[in-house]
Formats: sequence, structure tokens, C-alpha cells
Amino acid sequence: DDDDFFFKDSIEASIDFLEKNPGYVSCRGRSGTFMVNAVSNHDPVKGDVDVLTLGKDQSIELDSSIERIKYHFSPYTVSYYDVHRSDLLQKIFNILRELDLNDLFLAELLTSFLTVATGKIKRLPGLHLMRQSNPSSSSAQSTKGKYGAVSRMLRESWSDDFNAFIDAIGKVVSSVDGTDLEHSKKQIREYYEEYLATGLRRKFLADSPQTSLLSTAKQKIRNMDNKSTMKQASYWVLEQYKSANKDEVYLMNDSSLPHSKVLQPMRDVIKKH
Repeated sequence: DDDDFFFKDSIEASIDFLEKNPGYVSCRGRSGTFMVNAVSNHDPVKGDVDVLTLGKDQSIELDSSIERIKYHFSPYTVSYYDVHRSDLLQKIFNILRELDLNDLFLAELLTSFLTVATGKIKRLPGLHLMRQSNPSSSSAQSTKGKYGAVSRMLRESWSDDFNAFIDAIGKVVSSVDGTDLEHSKKQIREYYEEYLATGLRRKFLADSPQTSLLSTAKQKIRNMDNKSTMKQASYWVLEQYKSANKDEVYLMNDSSLPHSKVLQPMRDVIKKH
């Protein structure tokens, strides 16, 4: 995607790690998102980077395939952007192509969970990837807008997609752990239900006074003068609150910002375009 920025040193370090550690199937450094202080509300891409959020992704190094699946669901962090072993990545995308899932979110989950089901994944300390935070042009936002984050599961094709998703992952878990296929699929369904329940709670709380207050605050911040220091500071406070200690939130000019030297070139590119 044109809003994703990969960092060469992390890619090289991930390749080196995989070459030295055959027990791991994928690897990457830290990932995060950035917000653009847009020049215009009508053009959310052009502008300067102000608020950055760095995830606290963790390695998944459990020996059991089903235990890695359980861990990956809570909390879920995407492994799609990892450096993978080539043969595994080819196999995963062949499965994705054969299943031809209609649901975009299940397709993403499938690639991530097939990776974790197959073997261990490693997280390195260097910065690997920065992505723009939920631009309106993203496929995910478009899908949510068209079908809704929850109502998409009421589509006729979703049940078939979900069963295919469970079956594909279950086959890998059963093969790796040497367990009964139906039992493995039952466990994966249970873990997915827990993951889904968390998402549904967020959805049903969307109309709560607290969430409405956050939406109002976000709109007021968006309407502030783009050159205002208060706008940057307000976004930072809002992201800190939303993060609830799950991620690290920084202002671009924060002296404590990790990886500032490698982030500056990314900022320069965004400003120029």
C-alpha cells in the first residue's frame, strides 16, 4: 500500500534471524501507525506527521500450534507484514486463492493464523513498519462502510467463509500437533468466539456516553487550525486515552520518540507529497 513505510534495516535483520533460527517461520521488528496533520480536511493524505502510535507486539514462541493460535487471538496483532519463509508464504497465498474468501477481514486473519499455526514468530526491537492510521481510502474502511463491522457477518457468504477459515487452520494445527482435526477445529472456534465477543462489546458500546464524548472530541480537534500546537497536543492526549496502555503514543517532535532517526525520512516524504 502507498501508506505503508517499511524500514530496510529491520527487513535485513529479520532475514538474518530466520536464516539462523530454523524453528521460526516469520519475523519482523516493531510496527506502528501515524496520523497526518492534513493541509485540508478534503485531502487527509497531504500534510505533516504529528502523532505516532507504536505497538507492543510480542513474539509467539510456544511449542504447541493450538497454544500459539490461542495466544494470537488475544490480543490479535497482524503477522501479514512479517518477513516469511518463501515456501510458507507461497503455500499460505495458494490456500487463500483456493478458498477465495469474500470477507476481507477473514482473509487477513487466515494469512496471519496459518503463519502462527505453522510455527513460531519473532519480534525484534527495531522499527519495521509504519502505516497511516485508518485513511478513508483504505480497503478496511471501505468494507466497514459498505457492510458494517458486524453486519458483514449476516451476509449469505460469511458462514461458508468462516467454515473454510476454521477448516484450513484446523488442518495445520492437527498436522503440527498430531491432534484430532475436529477437536482442533472446535478449539479454534472457541478462541474465535472469545475474540469476536470482544469486538461485539466494543460495537455495542459505540453509542455509550463515553464513546460519544470521544467522537465529539475528535471532531473538535479535527476542526482546529492545522498549524496549531494545541491540535497536535490534543490528538496526542486523545490517542493516549484510546490506547489504554496497549500502545505507546508520541508526538513527532517528542524528544523521547524511539527510532526518531529512521522516522524522519518517512516524515519528509509525506510532507513533499
